[in-house]
Amino acid sequence: MEQYIFLLLKSVACSGILFAYYLLFLKNKKLHNYNRYYLLTATILSLLVPFLEFKSYGFQTTASNPIIMLDPASGADYIEPIGVATAKEFPLEQVASWIYFTVCIAMLSLLLFRLAWIYRLKRKGRAAWRDGHAIIYTGCPQAPFSFGRTLFWRWDMDIDSPESELILKHELYHIRSQHTADKLFMQLVVTFAWANPVLWLMKKELALQHEFSADDAALHHSDTDSFARMILHAKFSSITPDIIHPFFHSSIKRRFIMLTRSKKTKFSFLRRAMLLPLSASVLLLLSFELHVAPALPDITEVNRAKETISVMFDAAHGGHDMGATGAYGMQEKDLTLNICNKLTELAPEYNIKASLTRQDDRYISLPDRVAISERSGSDLFIAIHVDKSADEGTEKHVANGFEVIVSGKNKYPGQSRLLASAIVPRLASLQVLTRLSQSSPVVIREAGKPAILIECGNIEDRRQMAILKDEPSLENLCRQILSGIADYQNNK
Repeated sequence: MEQYIFLLLKSVACSGILFAYYLLFLKNKKLHNYNRYYLLTATILSLLVPFLEFKSYGFQTTASNPIIMLDPASGADYIEPIGVATAKEFPLEQVASWIYFTVCIAMLSLLLFRLAWIYRLKRKGRAAWRDGHAIIYTGCPQAPFSFGRTLFWRWDMDIDSPESELILKHELYHIRSQHTADKLFMQLVVTFAWANPVLWLMKKELALQHEFSADDAALHHSDTDSFARMILHAKFSSITPDIIHPFFHSSIKRRFIMLTRSKKTKFSFLRRAMLLPLSASVLLLLSFELHVAPALPDITEVNRAKETISVMFDAAHGGHDMGATGAYGMQEKDLTLNICNKLTELAPEYNIKASLTRQDDRYISLPDRVAISERSGSDLFIAIHVDKSADEGTEKHVANGFEVIVSGKNKYPGQSRLLASAIVPRLASLQVLTRLSQSSPVVIREAGKPAILIECGNIEDRRQMAILKDEPSLENLCRQILSGIADYQNNK
């Protein structure tokens, strides 16, 4: 949910900056066509920029560290459960999503209703042609107005009168300039991005720019005062769909101002030229992210294993076995697979050959996971889990930060402990409580090679899950695990 809120805030910030520029330098200026395309471009940027990310990673290089053997806290043997029971939580994110999309659907339905109203009006009216354009004569009080390539005209208005000639020119300009496409686009934008208030203001201003342009096209050298009086004395109706261009339904005051304003705009070129640096600035400010990964002390060079080492990563759970569910609605089976995929992606940089017990969302039994590892001939086995507090018999297991687990019943307990001792300080560099403990989960107890199990945080802790949710933070976590493996290989 936080991610969507962040995207919305970035969209509001982008549209707000671009619209503020419009209000300061372009509003009420005789730059109608330029303003039209500026508002359309600003709308598109407001939708796209929040999703763009130009990342610059400032990873400090890592070097092998001497390993200090750690003593694990004793823990009772246990049989690994298929899943973890989760307490019911109020689905705030789901409710918020339903509300948002319900509003979207309601607004889309209203748009479709208005389109249906226009087409019913077209079907019931009397059609005629004038200067190559379709004219529908109707008794609708909102007429005259244009939609698409069709002009709707009231029966009681003489289309051949001098006043009607100006209105006709005005509406035909809307048709030739395809202003309806702009209106439909903006209506769709506010339908699906209705939570951004700036986009509503842009939509309103774009409609006014259409009217200003059409007024100029209708007038030319005609009598401005007569045209203004014709607008002022027109009969208004109460409801006007906002996807049409009704001649008598726009900001009267603003239209009067633009009718009487000089066509020469001071610093016209400068006002338009400033769009390029402004757009570039918005793009950099809202799309560029600098991520500097935490590093360990006394780091001098990239930490690669001196000799290639192969590791089998086991993404816990999968398929119908979802594991735990916690913060952000995350499921353990998805988190563990995502971590293992990232580890596999980065492993070659550390001279580590990585393989996975599962590469997709499928259920694999614990004995089968061990068998897959044995067949692979890998040097190490590392099971990836995400922890959660739960009642285990008479005791309550409290999940708290990262935990690296070794089994005293593994075939290579000393090497397993050395591997864990190499990884624990690396994980501790992430400023999350990290501990080494001893227990006997099936997969590391039965593995015929050095094996550990890593609990990557408490799934109910939003701060810790933010590490797994944010791509740069997840990458940093995986790099610390891989650096620990390289430390193990270089010190064993």
